[in-house]
Amino acid sequence: MPVGVPGGKRLLELSQLDGRFDVALLEAVLRHIIDAWQEASTGSSTPLRELSTHGAVRGLRRPVPNEPACVLMVKDLRLDHWAVRAVDPARQPPQVKIALKVTAVRYLINAITGSRVAGSDAIPHAIELLWTLQLTTGRPNAWELVNTSNPAAAIPGLP
Repeated sequence: MPVGVPGGKRLLELSQLDGRFDVALLEAVLRHIIDAWQEASTGSSTPLRELSTHGAVRGLRRPVPNEPACVLMVKDLRLDHWAVRAVDPARQPPQVKIALKVTAVRYLINAITGSRVAGSDAIPHAIELLWTLQLTTGRPNAWELVNTSNPAAAIPGLP
């Protein structure tokens, strides 16, 4: 629950005025993005593209700079904890920065050859992320992921 930090308190205040800032809605959005991220590893990336900007999708799927063939694969992805770090309701459109801790099996593959480049395809690891969500207009989803920290950071053998 994100209420223990200043951003979380601000979020609760805003949720009284605008239901799109509701804590339960934001958690549902996070879980939806996480499910779409995992689906993008094993099937279609369409759900992830519907919930995220092009840059955010690239950050989650191809997080290794200067290695465009490296694709991050995730499986058994689970949201363990999240907390609001900042809320900027004055920004147009408004944004929320969220720190997440997830657990997943994660590894990099070469998209051309299909071979594993780094990481383990069997051992789950904790991954700490910082995501920026932005309110949307004219789209079915209230929030979209616009920025992510590198989910491949600290993978052993990273190119």
